[in-house]
Amino acid sequence: MNDKKLYLLLFFVSITWGAVHPLAKSILGEISPYQLAFLRALLGFVILSPILIQNIAKYAKKENFGFILKAGALGIIGYGIYQIMLLIALEKIPASANTLIGNISPIHVAILSLIFLKERISKYQMIGIFLGFLGVFVISNAQLGGELIGYGMTFVASILWGLFTFLGRGMKEHDPTETLAIGLLFASIFLLPFSNISHLDSNLSLKTAGIVLFLGIIATALNGIIWYHALGKMEASRVSVFVFLVPLWGVLFSHLYLGEAINSLLLLGALIIVSGIALAQKK
Repeated sequence: MNDKKLYLLLFFVSITWGAVHPLAKSILGEISPYQLAFLRALLGFVILSPILIQNIAKYAKKENFGFILKAGALGIIGYGIYQIMLLIALEKIPASANTLIGNISPIHVAILSLIFLKERISKYQMIGIFLGFLGVFVISNAQLGGELIGYGMTFVASILWGLFTFLGRGMKEHDPTETLAIGLLFASIFLLPFSNISHLDSNLSLKTAGIVLFLGIIATALNGIIWYHALGKMEASRVSVFVFLVPLWGVLFSHLYLGEAINSLLLLGALIIVSGIALAQKK
């Protein structure tokens, strides 16, 4: 696959990831955050499960148990706890604020790398970290409505995704789609007791059912395959450019689909956060 096709696919990924927050918020009145997180992880795993099935003999070997447990722990953090916190917060604050604050994880990765790996932080990264936190403050005070605890939960969720990304660096020697599939399996098992799935309304609206399928199949499984394939073919710096688009798409879709207001402070906060994310990844 040439770079042009990969760029188009990554652009598609940025759009669909940007749609996640407003779409999820629109159905949380019909399905609980726990049920949605469980179904998203389960659907993602079902789509990716053939990858594990064809390599079942490999995973049965004792020497791979450590990898399975690490991938599972990552899945519980990134597709279990993180998703629950983000979705509960989404019930309490506008989707536009949720998507902006929830996507500052590259800033947390830079901080974790400094603390635990003693990596040198460049002046650009220092400015990026400052801008990221400044952007969160601006958005939290942009009079968008919602509960303060929701903003706090989204911020904590962004730390969890930063931790997920940071720890995932140690899994580079393994096939990323296999790591993702195992993570989704463990996340599904972790979320099942909380989901109360047996009480899910069997008469879900077509809209809710469609959005659940979109989140699990497209936004989780398909996008994961595309993203990791691109990382294997292109420089990470070129791929990460599309991360900057996700919160901007999120704000746009929240306005168009949910009718959320866009005021000057929200735009300022968005600009500050996207700038901070870009600088936080610049060595």
